[in-house]
Amino acid sequence: MPMVLELRSGQKKEKALSLLSRLNDKICLTSQLASAGDMKINSICFLFFLSFILFVPVTTTAQMAGSDLEKQAIQEAEKGNQTIALDLYSKAGYAYWSGGNIEKAIQVFGEGLRYAAELNNRNALITLNNNLALLYTGKEDYQNALRFFQKAYELIRQLRTNREQAEALMNIASAHEGLKDYEQATKIVQEAMRIAQEEQDLRLMRKGYGLLASCYEKLGKSDQAFQYFEQFSALDRQIKAEEYQSIRKEADTKVAIAEQELSKTAGRLKETSDSLEVVARLAQLQKMEIELRTSQLREKEAQLKYERYIRRTMFAGAAGIFLFLLLVSVMLILKVRDNKRLREQKRKIEEQNLQIQKQNELLDLQNRNIKDSIHYANTIQKAILPSEDEISEISSSAVLYLPKDIVSGDFYWFSRRGNEAVFAVADCTGHGVPGAFMSMIGSMLLNEIVNEQNIMDPEKILQELDQRLFYALRQETSENTDGMDIAILKADLSDNRTWNISFAGAKRPMMYCSDGLYHIIEGDKNSLGGFGRKSEKKTFTSHHVVIQPNDEFVLYTDGITDQPDKNRKRFGLQRFQDFLAGHINMPPEEKIAQLRDELKQFTAEPQRDDITVWIVKLR
Repeated sequence: MPMVLELRSGQKKEKALSLLSRLNDKICLTSQLASAGDMKINSICFLFFLSFILFVPVTTTAQMAGSDLEKQAIQEAEKGNQTIALDLYSKAGYAYWSGGNIEKAIQVFGEGLRYAAELNNRNALITLNNNLALLYTGKEDYQNALRFFQKAYELIRQLRTNREQAEALMNIASAHEGLKDYEQATKIVQEAMRIAQEEQDLRLMRKGYGLLASCYEKLGKSDQAFQYFEQFSALDRQIKAEEYQSIRKEADTKVAIAEQELSKTAGRLKETSDSLEVVARLAQLQKMEIELRTSQLREKEAQLKYERYIRRTMFAGAAGIFLFLLLVSVMLILKVRDNKRLREQKRKIEEQNLQIQKQNELLDLQNRNIKDSIHYANTIQKAILPSEDEISEISSSAVLYLPKDIVSGDFYWFSRRGNEAVFAVADCTGHGVPGAFMSMIGSMLLNEIVNEQNIMDPEKILQELDQRLFYALRQETSENTDGMDIAILKADLSDNRTWNISFAGAKRPMMYCSDGLYHIIEGDKNSLGGFGRKSEKKTFTSHHVVIQPNDEFVLYTDGITDQPDKNRKRFGLQRFQDFLAGHINMPPEEKIAQLRDELKQFTAEPQRDDITVWIVKLR
């Protein structure tokens, strides 16, 4: 169940990221409108272009590469500016790190560490030791990682909070885990967990439970590993629910702010355009008025023509200069304001991109945790399957068991009581994690029916299993349609040393070999489980045959017959029967190995379904 909850929380993260995507879309739309406004303003002011660009401020500064930062650090160190050199070495290390040059990042952080020690800058020493430890962890050099984590911890214990001390202890424990010193790792985690619980820090507690589950699993202490894994899962669900609500609230707020900024930008651009048109119209009207007055005065006062011409020229020149200065001033003010707003938007976008990157890293960690959980579930699922030692007293057998995913929706089951033995192969609804849960439920119910209730007849086992699935999954009141197709066979050794075989199937057949020929017995057409029916019992048909010692029977799921090749042609029942007939005298182990090779040669497409084939030769 914890694995299902983690998957659901992953879907919540996807919704949060969708909200952040909507926010980015609105910010990009705002930038486009601002660019459109700039184009309109530039078209009006084209005549003043040369003077205008002299005042355009530089809006961004190119980011220097790690090598440039390192050169500057060396120059500052030679000048004796150790503090500046330390800062530049740190920035250069981060640049190399982000560029994937791990060795260079280690070298540069090491130089920074030397200057931090000379300056006795203990905060810088903590940061640089942690950075070097993380870089060595990425290289899987856990010995060096442990050394630097311990140096950082000694300083953190003197300077930092209890929470930071606990986090540093977790780092040291992770390094011990990498060195496979699991006992020491668990001791250190327990110390860190004590601090985390005192501080009520849920995230540190979750990390601690995860480390303890991992270490105990590797120590082979499955019960303790599972206990800590459950505590980890419970905290993980609580934290993810809180994170989802926080991310969603933040995303909604940012979307609203972006929409307000968009509305304001569009309004400012429209006001700018209207103002420029009014100024141009006024200038035109003034010019027309001056020309009219000049024409009238020319007729009345010819003697003053030269004086008035000079006066008119001076007025026009002053008006032109005034308009020029006014337009340039307005353009500069608007441009500076827009550039400032764009810089702020760019800064916000960069911050949001960083947040998204952190969310992606968190999702990657969660995916790794989910995969680890599924692998652990695979270990549990394999543990409930029957071992060859249980079956070897009455038969030699072999199983082809190929899950489509890490865990399987198929399972096989065996139980023996005296001279009677029950064999079962089942195909549960779905595959992967949902199918695996169904297979564990089916195996548990078969144990109750056969081993506890002592029901041995195949048709009665099917009826009881159908009823128990129906009530276990509450299908009478829900829309749950889960169920399984299953073949159940009982082998009873008679007094004359022959085997009496009883078989019943729910949409699954059986095959048996007798007198050198393979025969097939079909099961009933009803599956087990399903909704939309009343609780009355289904009926199943029991088939009976007698086979001799060293005869064999085959139980299988439909995964093998439905597997397609590159032309989408199925492997098919006939091909499967022909294979068995062609290898009739081969021991089950060799026959399964040959079947695996043939299936591999036939298949070009990814595996479509879980595959289970069980070949049993009775002694």
